[in-house]
Amino acid sequence: MKMGLEMTGKEEQKNILIIPTAKRKIETYESAVSGAQEALAKRLGQKVTVLHKFEDMPSEAELKDKIEAADMIYVPGGDSDHMMETWRRHKIDKMLGKRALDGMIWTGTSAGAIAPMTWGHSDSLSYRTEENEPWDYIRVDGLGLMPYAITPHYNAAPNNIRRDSKFHEMFTQEYDPAITGFGIDDGAAMVISGNEMNAITMKPEAGVWNVMMDPEQKLLIARISTRYIGE
Repeated sequence: MKMGLEMTGKEEQKNILIIPTAKRKIETYESAVSGAQEALAKRLGQKVTVLHKFEDMPSEAELKDKIEAADMIYVPGGDSDHMMETWRRHKIDKMLGKRALDGMIWTGTSAGAIAPMTWGHSDSLSYRTEENEPWDYIRVDGLGLMPYAITPHYNAAPNNIRRDSKFHEMFTQEYDPAITGFGIDDGAAMVISGNEMNAITMKPEAGVWNVMMDPEQKLLIARISTRYIGE
């Protein structure tokens, strides 16, 4: 988050907007909001606003005012499919897309990282099944601000099924030569500014991986040069 604050270019207090739409339970919603407020307002001294209450969406005019006032947004993880559907229903997707193109800084984890991309490899169905019931990953279309397909938690293995292999499978099935694939390990992040993309990590073993196809449609995976910033 500190890097995002620096990228705003403002020396004075920044306006940070938390967008917790991906949280499907009141407990996780409150935890995400309080955690972000603790980090950004109490420890870093920034002005923090929350876009909406749990299951209580403001008017279109109020949404627009909050988004236009933001120097930076933070979008925590959760059900990315639910989040994108809700944004489209309330025109939040268009508001955020416009502000991002105008220079607003976007920070986010998991679903929040998927949202600005062309599409993401999502575990949304895991939020809609009972514990121990089977589920599979789905494609979720993002805002298309960048020609990327990503998966967060690339090095994770829920239900003892490696997420990287499932992303490779989906990327191959959905292959579009105009779309670049990236896998983001837990503990690592992509930092995108203009046409430049860098990777940072808080864990030496974690990184960001470029997933692509060669001319013979063979899957290629390469670790991007990653800067270690410590834990």
